[in-house]
Amino acid sequence: MPAGRPEDLGAANDAAENDRMQADDRYSPEADANARDLIQVVTDELGRMSEKNRIAYILLREEGLNVKEAAALLGYNKGCRKSSACIAPSKQISTALGAAGWK
Repeated sequence: MPAGRPEDLGAANDAAENDRMQADDRYSPEADANARDLIQVVTDELGRMSEKNRIAYILLREEGLNVKEAAALLGYNKGCRKSSACIAPSKQISTALGAAGWK
């Protein structure tokens, strides 16, 4: 048999026999299914929003901008910085998550 074939590697190269390799106890099929459900609820709700609200949500929640920065990028005037127009998208997502059973 030529050297380097799998039959020649032996048990010393068997990953299953490595005591240092442990399964990740944090993973579970239930957690994976819950994460997919959560993503679907948020995705569906973002699809229902107006473009400006969707952008506001992404700027605030995904990009980490504060309300003042998001308002400036969206062209809202200074009086709008903390108005419902800037915060409504997050409330809309929160309402959708609550309706889907998420706390």
